Order: sequence, then C-alpha cells, then structure tokens
Amino acid sequence: QTSVRVWAVDSGVEIGRLDTLQFKNHNAAISPDGNLIAVSTFTAEVKVWLVLRSRQGAPMGVDSKRAAMTLKGHRSAVHWVEFSPCSTRAVT
Repeated sequence: QTSVRVWAVDSGVEIGRLDTLQFKNHNAAISPDGNLIAVSTFTAEVKVWLVLRSRQGAPMGVDSKRAAMTLKGHRSAVHWVEFSPCSTRAVT
C-alpha cells in the first residue's frame, strides 16, 4: 500500500489519508502555507494535493480521490520534493 497519512500534530488526530497508487513513495512535503501536499514516488512524477479547509480555515483533510496536479518531466524516480518558503514553487 502506498498511502500517505496527514496528521494534526497539535492533537495527534489523523485528518487525511491519500493513496498515490504508485509502487513506492519516497518523500512527502507540505507547503509552508499549509495548502498543498506533494509526494515524490517511484515513478517519474510528483503528485500534488490540495488541503481541504473549513470556513474558519482549519485543515479538514485532503481530496484523496484525485491529485490537484501532477508534476511531470523527470526521467526516473523522484526521491525528494520540497516547497519554497513562499509556497509558490517546488524543487524535486
């Protein structure tokens, strides 16, 4: 199974779970603004999900059924992904 679990560290409660549907996950990162989760995998892609929020802005989970975007163009497995401090860029 290639699931990624998202936790509210202040309460220890799991707030989301998503499955990348890839052979193996290498790394997961949450953007500094808390709105995006990116996962690098065994494949040559990085998948990015949106964090769902309540009207008050509290994180409620992740739309686990589909990634918001897929970053393509790598020639082999992606082992690392990280967001920029402003959350507008990612490096793989």
